[in-house]
Amino acid sequence: MLDGDGLGDIRFAGHDGTDLETQAAVIRASVDGTPGSNDMPGRLQFYTTADGADSSTERMRISSNGQVNIGDNMVVYGNPNLQIRSQDNTAIGAADIWGALNKPGIDVRNSSNTLFSYAGINFFGGTSGNSYAGINMVQTTANSKGALTFWTGGNGAGSPYVFEAMRIDSSQRVLIGHTSSIPIEGGNQNLQLIGTSSNDGLSIVRFNTDFGPYFNFGRAGDANIGTYVAVPNGDELGRIQWAVADGTDMASVGASISAFTEQTAASNDVPSRLVFATTADGASSPTERMRIDSAGRVGIGGIDPSTFSGSANQLVISGSSNTGLTIDATSTTESNIFFADGADGTEAYRGIIRYHHSDDSFRFFTNGGSEAMRIDSSQRVLIGTTGTYGTINANPALQVHGLTYDKAMVGAYRYDNGAGSPAHFTMSKSRGTSVGTQTIVQSGDTIGQINFAGSDGTDFESLGNIAAQVDGTPGANDMPGRIVFSTTSDGSISPAERWRINSYGNLSNGGGDRADLATGFNINQGATLSLFAITHAGGVFSSEVMVQMSANDGYAGRVVRGIWYVRKAAAGSAHSWVELSNTSLGSVNSGVVTVPTITVSTEDAGSNIFKVKVSYSGAGATCLVKATITGIGDSARTLRELN
Repeated sequence: MLDGDGLGDIRFAGHDGTDLETQAAVIRASVDGTPGSNDMPGRLQFYTTADGADSSTERMRISSNGQVNIGDNMVVYGNPNLQIRSQDNTAIGAADIWGALNKPGIDVRNSSNTLFSYAGINFFGGTSGNSYAGINMVQTTANSKGALTFWTGGNGAGSPYVFEAMRIDSSQRVLIGHTSSIPIEGGNQNLQLIGTSSNDGLSIVRFNTDFGPYFNFGRAGDANIGTYVAVPNGDELGRIQWAVADGTDMASVGASISAFTEQTAASNDVPSRLVFATTADGASSPTERMRIDSAGRVGIGGIDPSTFSGSANQLVISGSSNTGLTIDATSTTESNIFFADGADGTEAYRGIIRYHHSDDSFRFFTNGGSEAMRIDSSQRVLIGTTGTYGTINANPALQVHGLTYDKAMVGAYRYDNGAGSPAHFTMSKSRGTSVGTQTIVQSGDTIGQINFAGSDGTDFESLGNIAAQVDGTPGANDMPGRIVFSTTSDGSISPAERWRINSYGNLSNGGGDRADLATGFNINQGATLSLFAITHAGGVFSSEVMVQMSANDGYAGRVVRGIWYVRKAAAGSAHSWVELSNTSLGSVNSGVVTVPTITVSTEDAGSNIFKVKVSYSGAGATCLVKATITGIGDSARTLRELN
């Protein structure tokens, strides 16, 4: 027998209203190849008769090698286990189940080899077949590799594959929402989700009582798939980035989030950091703006926080221009920075820096919420109090309040192994009308003042002050000054000047300065200061003043003498000052007065020193004593007065 010879039929006939000779179907056995001794290859062929026909057409064939071919063209391409072909062998195509090369599968073929020709598997549902989907191969160019397309949403109106939902192109890229790859940042990624609606996104959802969904990035240090070479230090582990169309392409990146190793990875030891980057105006690639390193430290401004002091590098903000941190709150709330050493009770707020927006005050708290200092809306610094208290008709910019000795004390301490290294308290003044401007002061200007005030039961009133004033005309690197001591008399609230030390070092009391006091006088006072205490209540009084006259100041050849004066200080006393002579104290008291006279020489200073000395015994009266240094021959000119 020869290939194709029939071996036998099973025929099925039905009565057509005339006879039973019209064939409805046939199952036929035929020779399927070249027979030989003990070799009879065979096939089974299945025929059916179409509506309106009177003869059967082969619909399916099972060949000698087990291949199943469905369709009316039984030409087999390759070695598929199942081949399905359309009647015209064109667009709809056929499906083959392959067995060759131990790779079973379904082979859908279309041999037309034309542009955009399809071969696929289609799925229909519904009583009229109008619900369907399809999987098709499409040739994007003639004789090219095909793309696998997935279709959904047919409407049964003659265009069964109206929506392409996904495509795997000839480069194995998965495209969702578009038929061709879109280059992004200079590359064509293997998975692309493309669209124009608000629903064009990616969702990962997990329904679980313990865990949420996740998205993994994996990185190995070698190019061989399946090997697990450790990733080196500083290598990127993965990146999420946002590309931006710039009118030409989508190669520019606007922002990115990347992960990097912070040391060479080891077994179960992979310290890494996250880097957040954005693209500046005028640039086309991102610059690092923030990182979270492997220790949880945060660096803002493109810096590594681990390079800063370990005492305060959990959050580091850096910048090449003005750099800062803003806390925004409403006008009736508070902005806070809390310092905690635990989470329970006051441990959660051992220290607080708070801005109170309703009254625009800065408040500083210590020891678990106790307010230690406040800067109010008028920029007054308040220590030990939450409100301001006026004193001497003023509300000071710095106020220290306390109930104990040390709470109402201000200290300045200097630690230095040197004689000229004291602690300092400086008061300065300029006549400029804005902070930082330098405008020269004038003679008589008060530069600084220390006030002393006591409460009178209602408010604080002044009882005295120490002031520093300009004592002459100042100039460049020339600032003459005097110190004025003032006290308040009984029954008054206004201090009056009592003593002053002028720019020459001369000391005087009673208010005002002596314009005729000679320059260059230095008063060297000894251990006894009772002369300047002024009062003496009887008994024996003795005191002296040493006076040095400077020849360099124009006093060479000047003859000077010392004169003592005394008067009673009893209440209502009308006595005036009485000059004392060597032998008589007048009607005031009795005693001895030494009145020396010297001539100022041009020799060393020791030759120009003399003492003015007085001693007397009183009769119980309280007396005042003063001394003047007067130039002989110029009695109207008092060179120095001590009172």
